[in-house]
Amino acid sequence: METTAGAVRANPDKYLALLVYGGGNKIKEENPNLTSDIKDFLRGLTIAGNERIRVVDPPKRDTDKRGEFAKPHILLLHHGSPELRAYLLWYQTFAFQTEGRKIAFSALRFDANVRPWFITDIVGRAVSDDPEAIQEGLTTITSALAKDTDFRNHVDACLAKVENSRSIDERVQDTLKSFEIHSMRVTNREKKEITIWQLFADPIANNGLEFKEWLRIITSRRYIIDEIDEMFIRSKNLKPYDPCAFCKSEIHPEEQCPFPLVADWKGPIPREVRAERARAKEEAAARDRTRE
Repeated sequence: METTAGAVRANPDKYLALLVYGGGNKIKEENPNLTSDIKDFLRGLTIAGNERIRVVDPPKRDTDKRGEFAKPHILLLHHGSPELRAYLLWYQTFAFQTEGRKIAFSALRFDANVRPWFITDIVGRAVSDDPEAIQEGLTTITSALAKDTDFRNHVDACLAKVENSRSIDERVQDTLKSFEIHSMRVTNREKKEITIWQLFADPIANNGLEFKEWLRIITSRRYIIDEIDEMFIRSKNLKPYDPCAFCKSEIHPEEQCPFPLVADWKGPIPREVRAERARAKEEAAARDRTRE
């Protein structure tokens, strides 16, 4: 695994990540020819220079993680021509069927400098779909961070590395202008429909450590609108819903995944995959009982 990771880090432009929809152990078990199926699909695009392409399944780092969606979720595309890379990155997501199997993947470039805008989910009595409440929540967060010494120093230190000299107040004010809150209805882990807020902002981090500190500072604070209404930040381990195991997004549950909603979607549909796997598990259990 380290050899593969090292090769990608050394020459990121030689590879593309193919993020398999529903990627993990189970989809590879259900599709033993997954790499060759995707390679044949790509060759079928008849784009110049794709004759030598290889689709590689990187080795697992931790063989003890045997869950259905255990990492790695990606395959590696090697020897893709510039024309093929440009095509895949432009359209990004592809879905097809072969011999009754539904397969989908997204093509992504390796870029160590990309950071997500998503920061955290927010729940609490103050959370609602009301635009005024959303604005009040956003103002509460940005006002608190504008006075927060750790946040101010972190913003100043990060931006000082990449821009001309400015005052710390200017840097903090410009950073906070990118903060946004969006509301969303989700089914939580207790199977109840609730409203949550999601906080987004343009990340200022120059590397992974700075990004972790950015998240830590913002998500470790208490944000109180008034004496009654408090907003509760939910870290990854305390999310009010299970993130989508199929497209790997952290900002929606799988029943709200947008891909199956696309017209003429040919890829897997989460509820159908779950139902089929449950049936297979029940049938296997029944066979085991018969043998006893």
